[in-house]
Amino acid sequence: MSQHDFTIGNQLFPATRTDLNNALVALASNSSGTTAPSTTYANQWWYETDTNTLKIRNEADSAWIEIAVLDQSANNVLSITTQGLTLAGTPVTATGAELNKLSGVTASAAELNKLDGITRGSIMYGSAAGTALLPKGTSGQVLSATATDIAWVSSSPAITSDGASPSLSANITGAEIRTLIGAGETYTHPNHSGEVTSTADGATVVANNVIDEANLKVSNTPTNGYVLTAQSGNTGGLTWAAVTSGGGGYADSDVDTHLNTSTATSSQVLSWTGSDYDWVTQSGGSGYTHPNHTGEVVSSGDGATIIVNNMVDEANLKVSNNPTDGYVLTAQSGNTGGLTWAAGGGDLVADTTPQLGGNLDGNGKNILLGFDPNPDFDIDASGSAQTLDALDYTKIASGVDNDEFDGLLGVEAPWTDTTIKHHYKIIKGSSTGALRDSTGSSSDFGDLVVFGNVHSDGTNSNITTGMTIDGGHLRLIAQGEADHSTTGYASLTIDAADVAVTGTVDGRDIATNIPASLGSAGQVLTVNSGATAAEWAASGGSLTLVSAVATTSGTAIDFTGIPSGVNRVTLNLVNVGMTANYSLLVQLGDSGGFETSGYIASSAHHSGGLYNTTGFNVIRTVTSNFTSGIMILTRATGNEWVSTHSVTRDSAGSGAFGGGSKTLSGELTQLRLTRLTSGNFNQGKVSLSYE
Repeated sequence: MSQHDFTIGNQLFPATRTDLNNALVALASNSSGTTAPSTTYANQWWYETDTNTLKIRNEADSAWIEIAVLDQSANNVLSITTQGLTLAGTPVTATGAELNKLSGVTASAAELNKLDGITRGSIMYGSAAGTALLPKGTSGQVLSATATDIAWVSSSPAITSDGASPSLSANITGAEIRTLIGAGETYTHPNHSGEVTSTADGATVVANNVIDEANLKVSNTPTNGYVLTAQSGNTGGLTWAAVTSGGGGYADSDVDTHLNTSTATSSQVLSWTGSDYDWVTQSGGSGYTHPNHTGEVVSSGDGATIIVNNMVDEANLKVSNNPTDGYVLTAQSGNTGGLTWAAGGGDLVADTTPQLGGNLDGNGKNILLGFDPNPDFDIDASGSAQTLDALDYTKIASGVDNDEFDGLLGVEAPWTDTTIKHHYKIIKGSSTGALRDSTGSSSDFGDLVVFGNVHSDGTNSNITTGMTIDGGHLRLIAQGEADHSTTGYASLTIDAADVAVTGTVDGRDIATNIPASLGSAGQVLTVNSGATAAEWAASGGSLTLVSAVATTSGTAIDFTGIPSGVNRVTLNLVNVGMTANYSLLVQLGDSGGFETSGYIASSAHHSGGLYNTTGFNVIRTVTSNFTSGIMILTRATGNEWVSTHSVTRDSAGSGAFGGGSKTLSGELTQLRLTRLTSGNFNQGKVSLSYE
């Protein structure tokens, strides 16, 4: 079933082809459908599928002419609608009612036309000459057969009787009639049962709940969901038809009309007047007023309900298990209420092996270790146990006074020196000597000191080294005497410009693997992509925006000076226009220049696509439009880059998207925006950012 307006609009080829195919299908199927085509033409065919009726549009294109009704089940023509019929060149003048009397008769037009001459009492019959018409006879005549024909003749003799059996030679008597049907027998009408019942000669009655679809005399075959409708002129006066919006449906608009909603105003109520509905002003009070609620949950009028502060306790919580004193409430998806009581972080006193999951924030408070003056205890950043005995509290270079040292280490400090000013963090101690400051007396040093082995004999094997950060300098200190004189002490202060680092890390020489010169502002020291040396690179968390460049002339826009280590580049196009209809192209370059081959790039458009190996194609430009959008380039690994882009052409309503990949011969340092074949830039601007 297909219908079409047979008008092919101005559109793209795929849509045009589809439109043409739909029109041809509609033409081939005679615009078949349950309803007439919305667009009609003079002499247009239409096959109405619900009634199986073939129709044609009249010349005035104002009405449909019914041609025939088909029987799709039996595959034949049920009826033909016509006002005249010509058979073998002879017009048929007989009426439809007259022709209906000849069901099963084979006749010529001339023979059929004899029906037109039939009058009351006449007889049409077959004679030796063909179909003949015998006029009615006169009163008393009877029809008699001759050797070759029939004719009206005078009445035959009356029926007579010989007194015993009826015959045609004498009158028949009542006794003879009784002999024929059985003397003394009386006929009795039987009772009927089944779908139609009767008692004796009483009226026949159709039983309840017996008539089904097969019993109905309907003009067409039903389709599931169809309803039975009255249709005068159709067989039985009934027709199966599809339910339409106007046939029994009750839409929202019908309800609105029935309830007179158009007359209602704000705050009115619906009332019954005795004959119809009407909207009236509410009477009998101002209506229901929502009360204010108090208690654990409060509300005012119809306002939102609010849980009172400091009200929800453990019993109100919907938790998956029962609590144990000291447990904490934790989130646990999948459990009842999404909450579970669980053991807390633990008791440091009861836990013999407590551990920190991260840095410990003192929050302005002291940490009290609580040990005696001469204990064995571990204070070792490396994690190995070290023992510190025989503390010389009279000259300890902790940089704190008595009270501060008490709070820092929890040691009962017996010294009286209160001139020490700065906190030192003890990294490692010794079991054979005393800790002291770098000069043997109270001094003002930096905030970090690292002490090595302290020994009382001052031998080289036991020389203590310490390091302090002092006013931006790096100070190295050697210390070896047990007394507090300056003997055996030496210090070296090195400015930042004089620092020389030697040694190896992971088998690599530090001096030769650290860049000799400073990097650019904002760069950080990192390891290169091959993990062979350290290098300066852009910080991973910063975005650098390069100033926009106008695209109002020329054939290429170059961005150079992209720093080493960049992992993401974004090209921003704003209203870029060209003087020719060619594709915009993006090419990458390293220290050896721009590379114009080895690209695997595609760009999909609404009407096709582009593939290119000389660069990342963006979109095919049109001189009457301009392009806006972005292309993002991301380092995949090493010098291999992948791209993605999404752009649009202003009011044209079209755009493009795509991507590709390119492996450079070296580190990315430059990027170019150009065109595929010819044309110059004539409007817009382009900018670049990297990170």
